[in-house]
Amino acid sequence: MTTIYDELAYVFEHLNSNHDDTVVFIARHLADEPAAAMVDARLQSASPDGITIACRRQDGSEYELEHRFGSPPESLDEVRGQLFGLLGAARNAADESVRLTSLEREIAGTDDLSTFITSVVAVRDLTPNLRQITFGGGLDDFVSIGGDQFLYVLLPPAGRSDLTVDADFTWAANEETPEPERPQGAYYTVRRWRPDVGEIDMWFVLHGDAGPASAWAARAVAGAPAGLWGPRSTFAPPPGTDRYLLVVDDTGLGAAAAVLDQLCATSPAVDVIAETIDADHVVDLPEWDGVDIEWCFRGTQAPGEAGLLIEAVRRRALDVPALYALGAAESREITAVRKHLRNDVGMAPDQVAMTGYWRR
Repeated sequence: MTTIYDELAYVFEHLNSNHDDTVVFIARHLADEPAAAMVDARLQSASPDGITIACRRQDGSEYELEHRFGSPPESLDEVRGQLFGLLGAARNAADESVRLTSLEREIAGTDDLSTFITSVVAVRDLTPNLRQITFGGGLDDFVSIGGDQFLYVLLPPAGRSDLTVDADFTWAANEETPEPERPQGAYYTVRRWRPDVGEIDMWFVLHGDAGPASAWAARAVAGAPAGLWGPRSTFAPPPGTDRYLLVVDDTGLGAAAAVLDQLCATSPAVDVIAETIDADHVVDLPEWDGVDIEWCFRGTQAPGEAGLLIEAVRRRALDVPALYALGAAESREITAVRKHLRNDVGMAPDQVAMTGYWRR
């Protein structure tokens, strides 16, 4: 039987991969360490007694922190509440000059997100496992924020064809919605926004019925209803960036293509490392003289297990000072890339944005 601690392993993995700066921020508060002293922290484990955080100082020394629960939590939401309580306490104790963490920015940003009720207008297969779905109608008020902007695609509940949400959708209300009425869905990157016709293209990786969004995409036809909640973006290169590293698997190809579209106006140097099955699954990506694309073919190896992305990154001699790295791939694979760039290469937190798009 799955316990809340089994489920927490995935929550911890997500936070460690996508909000590592937030984990460090909380750990520094718990340890009462100066910012310069602690360089890394990871949520390691949870038990009925509390949460353990593994920490590493600037001098390389490692140690563990423990946050004790007042009483054993009875639900995943209770543990989440403990984590958000720790984040709030760390923020209250921090100097006003300390910038918001990625998780705090994400939470603040959801309050103003819009919901667009739209439908499928076109479906086109780009490769044997990558399908482009175009949404149109109801998007007159959509405002693009560029980069790797993503939206939560709201789909009909399981076993239904009708959409049960409208433009007043909020995530808070969704959490309280009874299961039979709750929309299915997942986050997807906007590959292309065409304001002249009011249409959005998204790339969906097809992998059978392994997930509700993939199953829906495999059967999607023109006229199928959907909601789009967002947009948000993780692409935030610091001032002075003049070189980019994009690291993606099949699920991140749309993000890489969208970012390349945006960067082509200034034509900086961009290294792209992309993993897919074989040459039949390669897609055309925007290119110019400064773009170098390395395709890594995993062949018959299972997605998310080949280790090709981290191997390719390790082979690179990276020019760190003006480099920005964006990654989108399987959670454990992209976590390995993030750790290498941060710990071995020495890139600063604001130079690295690695997002686990899925988990094997």
